[in-house]
Amino acid sequence: MMTAPPRPHAVLLVLLWLLVQAGIWWSYGTVTGLEAEKYIAAARHIIESGDFPERKYLFYALTPLLIAASLKLGAGFSGAVCGQLLLNAVSTAFFYRLLRALTRSDRAALAGTAALILFLPYQTWNVYLYTESLFLSFIPLLLYAAYRFSEKQNNARGIALLLCLAGVVCARPFGLLFLPALALYGMRLLPFRLRLLSLVLAAAALGLMYLALNRAFAGSMDWNALLPNERGETICDVPDPALQQPLQLARAGNPVDQLFYYIIHNPGHYLRLSALRLRAFLLPTRDWYSTAHNLFLIGWIALLYAGLIAGIRPLRRLAPPAFRLLLAGMLAGYTAAITLQCDDYHNRFLMALIPLLILAGSAALTRLPFMRSSSAPPPR
Repeated sequence: MMTAPPRPHAVLLVLLWLLVQAGIWWSYGTVTGLEAEKYIAAARHIIESGDFPERKYLFYALTPLLIAASLKLGAGFSGAVCGQLLLNAVSTAFFYRLLRALTRSDRAALAGTAALILFLPYQTWNVYLYTESLFLSFIPLLLYAAYRFSEKQNNARGIALLLCLAGVVCARPFGLLFLPALALYGMRLLPFRLRLLSLVLAAAALGLMYLALNRAFAGSMDWNALLPNERGETICDVPDPALQQPLQLARAGNPVDQLFYYIIHNPGHYLRLSALRLRAFLLPTRDWYSTAHNLFLIGWIALLYAGLIAGIRPLRRLAPPAFRLLLAGMLAGYTAAITLQCDDYHNRFLMALIPLLILAGSAALTRLPFMRSSSAPPPR
């Protein structure tokens, strides 16, 4: 077991978290408009009929269930936000524990956790009754469980917790994009004599991902795998006539097969859209933001990417091989998948990678002399 964090660090992080969350809630209120309307309607449908209105809500089950529970208990929409904030607080605490175990430094863990709390585009989703808050909060918990299990693999409770968290994260369509990385992580942990089993594990993960994505696309009237590409959408629901052209498309078959048919038969169009989508994804500025807001985002994202680059070598020293493979797979696989569909209007898709970027940056901080001195013992 690790020793408790220094009391000043714990007090500082708690106060900072409370200040940030209170400021965001005071500024935005409880956001029940736009996409939240779908989950509120789904929650009311659950209360009335005991079922989801569409199959797609199976992939977003936790949010309408949380709203439904809050409404049934008489806590209203604010109760659902409190539930999201509670999970975020737990997630933040375990993110600190992860950074402290990984870096062996109280100071690096403090800096990394403070960065996560202060990254307002990430924290703002806690007051939206969207699916993002719960999804984002489960990712640091999954990372913590994966790190601990990669060190102590004979822990039955550890593997149960890891599988549970992986299931929750991968239950969301964008969370499914982490499945290949989790399969690689599992393969790396298996001993050499079980490598054949690891191939079966990888094939099963890819098959599950294929089936689940098809079910997600087919489970709703307002989802269409081909439409963003036909309309030339770099940003979802923002068609660009300059990117529209006659395309060879397969109208029959399942959605994932249709996407691959589009890529194979329209490589030039796909590559052009991919470059624009990657730029929109990796650089979260938007034309409709103010100059000050865009400068804020540029400063933050430059710092995060610099931390990622600087953290590559320290991570090789600090993190177990399986955990490093998981991080690399999550970053690469999730980013590559953005090329298949449009990016979000407010760049919320990138938020799933923010804890990973901060983790790498925290590892980079251990190269600084004043960050190395620490009371944190190595994990056991």
